[in-house]
Amino acid sequence: MNKWKILSLGIVIVLITANGGIASKEKPFLSKDEIKGFLTSLGIDEKTIATMNISDLYLSDIPDDFWSWMNMSKEESAKLIKDIIHQIINNESGALEKLIELFPVERERPILTFGPETLEELKDRSGVIAIYGRIPKLNAQEEKWKWVNKLQEIFNKTGHLIGEKFMKKNKIVPMFATNGEGYLEVYINRKICNDIQKLVREIYSIIDATAKKLGIKEVPVVFFDGSDFKVVLDAGRTDKYRPIRGGIQVTNIKGSDLEISTLGYSARRYFTKGYVICGHLSIEYDTTMYQPLPYEQAGRVKYIGGEWADAAFVAFNNVAPYVYTVPYGYHLGLVAGYYDPWINQQVWMSGIISGWVTGTVYKYANIISPVHGLLYRQAVATYPRALGDSGAPVLDYGREILPGLAFVKILGIHSGSVIINNRLYSYFSPQSGVYTDLHARPLVIG
Repeated sequence: MNKWKILSLGIVIVLITANGGIASKEKPFLSKDEIKGFLTSLGIDEKTIATMNISDLYLSDIPDDFWSWMNMSKEESAKLIKDIIHQIINNESGALEKLIELFPVERERPILTFGPETLEELKDRSGVIAIYGRIPKLNAQEEKWKWVNKLQEIFNKTGHLIGEKFMKKNKIVPMFATNGEGYLEVYINRKICNDIQKLVREIYSIIDATAKKLGIKEVPVVFFDGSDFKVVLDAGRTDKYRPIRGGIQVTNIKGSDLEISTLGYSARRYFTKGYVICGHLSIEYDTTMYQPLPYEQAGRVKYIGGEWADAAFVAFNNVAPYVYTVPYGYHLGLVAGYYDPWINQQVWMSGIISGWVTGTVYKYANIISPVHGLLYRQAVATYPRALGDSGAPVLDYGREILPGLAFVKILGIHSGSVIINNRLYSYFSPQSGVYTDLHARPLVIG
């Protein structure tokens, strides 16, 4: 349940449209038909376009920070974007490359706004059981990010302890997380707990003891009522998608068991189209894959890695270079390339359970996999993960060019978690490892 708040062009426009249309009477700089023509020229299929919330685009719809980022006036920026889009519609050579260069796949971290007053503002919120600790006054963004990272470290060191002690007794919901608001969260099933305050004190004592060892006194923790909370698949990711895309549910059958996981990304292996999934999913050569559930067949496993990547390649013709990304309205990532990330780079994962989450690359390491044995040079990262996210695409995510539309680059596929120096991390197989084991490359637009 990661709650990074990412301001984007698409989110703002979708919300405005959903609230009854655009109030401005000025002339749109991109009409609905122009946008549809642009999407069609990129090769996006008609069925996908029909599901997108497309409307006329006005200058007043777009946040001022977008225009300042362009370092041009609104009118100049709008004209430039419109001209390039028309060049793409007219299939002019180099136009798509110009647009990708204009909207590079790089994104600033969200602005953190929490402070000492944040916990005070939570006191009257519905569902809050108890609030402990305090948030210090931090001015610089770098100070706030260090604070959030420290909370993440506390979470990684104590989450499994709390789970082992209380989840087996069904006393708390399996949800304990950090967020971008400067405090830790714990959700408790108060319907089956006789002494809620005693339980809160016990959980806080575990967190507080670890926090003190890391130099934090009065660690801020907010306890919420999780009686009605359920871990569910992220809405929209469980639908049937043809063509296939990354970040959606995929299933295979082993004996009488269903193995539900996340589809990585569409790919090509020499002259064969298909997609990449996680390799530890009880799959064997020629295993039938389904999307989203049986009996919607979606190809067969043809190659399985296990040395440089926890990955497998599924041969399937109906694929496209899209990724399901931010789940606000209908958001689509267009794959514009791929590479291996660098240490400390911010990355995003798009999984069916955790949804759209972010973290940074901590290091590269050789990791022992319970299925494959030794995996070489895996990328260790700090983003949260859950069962069912296996195979999820790990991405670099760009600024949106239109409502719900952004360029992404494939960095690899999520595999699982690993403990390093008593800390729990996620890890993923980088794209170079996927290629080494499978000779598969992500499909890209253009």
